[in-house]
Amino acid sequence: MKEPADPTKQFLRKTVPSLKKAIFQLIIAGIFVGIGILVIAPPDWEWFGLKSKTEPQPSPTTIKLVGGRKTLWDWMGLVLVPLTGVWLGIKLKTLQEQAEAERGQIEKEKGEKAEQLAKEQALEAKARAEERAENEQREGALAAYLGSMSDLLVGQRLSALAKKQAKSVLTEEEQFLLNAGMDVIRARTLSILRRLTDREDPKLTDGARKASVLLFLYESELIQRKELATTEDQQTSLTETSLLKLKGADLTDTQLSNTNLSRADLSGADLSRANLSRANLSHARLSRANLGHVDLSHANLSDAKLSGAHLNHAHLSGADLSGADLSGAHLSHGDLRSADLINAQLTDAHLLGADLSHAHLSGAHLNDAHLNDAHLTSADLSDADLTSAHLSRTDLSGARLSGAHLNRADLSGARLSGAHLSSADFSAADLSRADLSRVDLSRAHLNSADLSHADLSHADLSRADLSGAYLSDTNLSGAHLRDANLSRAILFALDLSRTEELTQQQLKREEREDSPLLCNVDLPAGISVNRNRDCDRLPEVLHNRYPERFKTVEEAKDFVKQRRNRWN
Repeated sequence: MKEPADPTKQFLRKTVPSLKKAIFQLIIAGIFVGIGILVIAPPDWEWFGLKSKTEPQPSPTTIKLVGGRKTLWDWMGLVLVPLTGVWLGIKLKTLQEQAEAERGQIEKEKGEKAEQLAKEQALEAKARAEERAENEQREGALAAYLGSMSDLLVGQRLSALAKKQAKSVLTEEEQFLLNAGMDVIRARTLSILRRLTDREDPKLTDGARKASVLLFLYESELIQRKELATTEDQQTSLTETSLLKLKGADLTDTQLSNTNLSRADLSGADLSRANLSRANLSHARLSRANLGHVDLSHANLSDAKLSGAHLNHAHLSGADLSGADLSGAHLSHGDLRSADLINAQLTDAHLLGADLSHAHLSGAHLNDAHLNDAHLTSADLSDADLTSAHLSRTDLSGARLSGAHLNRADLSGARLSGAHLSSADFSAADLSRADLSRVDLSRAHLNSADLSHADLSHADLSRADLSGAYLSDTNLSGAHLRDANLSRAILFALDLSRTEELTQQQLKREEREDSPLLCNVDLPAGISVNRNRDCDRLPEVLHNRYPERFKTVEEAKDFVKQRRNRWN
């Protein structure tokens, strides 16, 4: 703490400038008073005492009276000097009183600060003492737990029974003893984990000692998945399972970075906010586990079982999830940047708003997955299965989707500019209002796809299958349509005048049923086809193909009429 300055020095520093200022003000005031007198009355230099007087010399017999006329200097000596002294004394006393008050205030504040500091130091000392006591209690509880576990495993022969079960079937008595021992171990494990957890303040949770408990169980082969001999219907078989189940175990905030938990069974455990960065969890079982806000960055989760797990807001950037089972998992708003999800199972997974930019998802199963508002920029989804996936408003710009299966997928409003979509399957997909500008859709399957209001400007649609597709208000300026299949496609309120390589043969088939339906279509120069050839048939076709959107033919007629009026 900074010590206050010496009071005497502080008083002088404040008083001397104030006195100088007061004297200066007094001199200025005197000057102005003098000037005022000179202006108001004619100067009497004799009265000012500035003119010499020549008085007649008195005769030897003349008696001179004491007194006479007083000059300005006389009056200043009689009145002004005493008044100035009085004023300066009052001013000096006032400044001294102010300095005393300030000195008292400084002393008071100094005392209060010292008192506050003492209280804070006392509280800190008390907190440290309580922390030491709590730490000692937790250390004692952990030591007692490990001691009891060693006694159960060695003294009660549970470890030997567990090893025996890996080779042959236990007797009924041995199986009963092993099951009873596992029940005791589970109860004591759950108890010690609760003892090391602070629910009110997660920062006070003892994540290091909780990790010690878990690693002890792992190294004792109690939570490792392995083949155990079991008997069912008098038939002996080997079943891959763990001896100890940790469903419901409180492993929140556990510090497990860089640990080896390969093949561990943590199904149903609560691992929220745990640090598992760079941990080895390959082939681990984490089904229905709570992994919200967990740090799994660069962790090895290859072939892990994570079905139904809660991974919302989890950090999985750079993680290896190749071959992992994430079906039905909740990964909303998770960070999966550059994660390896090759051949991963993500059926019906929830990835709303998740960041999968630059992720490797080739061959992944994402059918019925929820990817609305997700970020998949520059992600590799080649040959991935996205059948019936929900991808509305998803950012897929620059993504590689060559050979991907997106049939019946919802891609409405999705951003696909710069994506690689050659040979991708978009049959019956909803691509309305999607951004497909400048993309490679050569040989892509777009049959029965909804491309209304989509942006396909400068896209390569050569040899693409657009049979039965719905193109209304679609931007096709600069699009390449060489050898594109437009049979039975609906071309309504559409400008084709600026497309490239569109031929009359593509718009006029030998069989009328195979020809595309044209209504309010602007055609390129050189193509002599009626631009309103199928306006009369269009309402019935819309009702038959999209009964949910157009419930009756009359409703479809009203839609066509209104749209034609706006187009015209």
